[in-house]
Amino acid sequence: MSQPAKKQAEGYKPSIVPMALKVIAGGLRYKERLSAISKNLGGNEKMSAHLDQQRPTLIHYVRDVKLSAEWYRDNLGFEIGPHEYGAFAEMHLAGNYIFHLVPARGQVTPHPSSIFAFASLDIEMTYATLQARGVSVEPIEWYPDYSIFTFRDLDGNAVSINQNFEIRMKELEPMHVVGYRLTLPEGVDRIAIIQETARRLRNRVTEINGALDPFFMIGAYLPSQRDYWVGVQVNQIDRIPDGMEVVTLPSQRYAVKWHYGLRSDVQQTYERMNELLEQAGIPLNHQAWQVEMTRNWGSKAEEDELEMDLYLAIE
Repeated sequence: MSQPAKKQAEGYKPSIVPMALKVIAGGLRYKERLSAISKNLGGNEKMSAHLDQQRPTLIHYVRDVKLSAEWYRDNLGFEIGPHEYGAFAEMHLAGNYIFHLVPARGQVTPHPSSIFAFASLDIEMTYATLQARGVSVEPIEWYPDYSIFTFRDLDGNAVSINQNFEIRMKELEPMHVVGYRLTLPEGVDRIAIIQETARRLRNRVTEINGALDPFFMIGAYLPSQRDYWVGVQVNQIDRIPDGMEVVTLPSQRYAVKWHYGLRSDVQQTYERMNELLEQAGIPLNHQAWQVEMTRNWGSKAEEDELEMDLYLAIE
């Protein structure tokens, strides 16, 4: 005999929701959210995929997790995390998580392009350290405001090391410069005179024998004198064109900073150099030649902006 249905107490809520109701409720929520997102996309609201903003996990697939983890530890100073040599290894640097090493499924094909680009505090020291460890490294490439080199990890993948900098140190070998010698007394418009002389030199640069790079102008001066040289570097002292002279700059160690912009703003770049050198405790050599190397010189473009390396002699 069937029992009569029990009357539920007022306000009763079941502790277990039937699966069918869950599915229906979930479907309703999905449709509501889809409708809201579609409506927002039609307006000006910023798109969001509702991702967690924590740092994403970076996975590097290798043949042997243990050997690769030890390679990165021994050659680059990484620390192996607490889950070492299981299904994966966590690699840390100075206590901070960097990436995972995970065993590859199937054959590992080395990546020709860099899988990692690590920043260095001293790229030349990093380079020397890897060489001392027997790691095969490519030559360092120097650019106006950063440098970079690559090497291969245990699986043959390319890895790059780079360093950004405001200022760098460079040793210049002796160089012969052929061009015009200017005398710039106080009160004259130095910028206008140098630009005009650069244009004259550009028109006659084909007359200079042995120019190493005729599109790279060298400006040089001694702080104690009023003369300023505008010329190009030559590989040997040969016939000097009429009206020009030759000067030999001796070897000297320099602080170098890249300037890109108006020539009238060069002084601001020099002031920044002096600030950085003073902070680093590096004294200037005021008795040595100061050098400016300009790329787009002697053209109309120079009146708007130019690219040049500023060399301040240091002790």
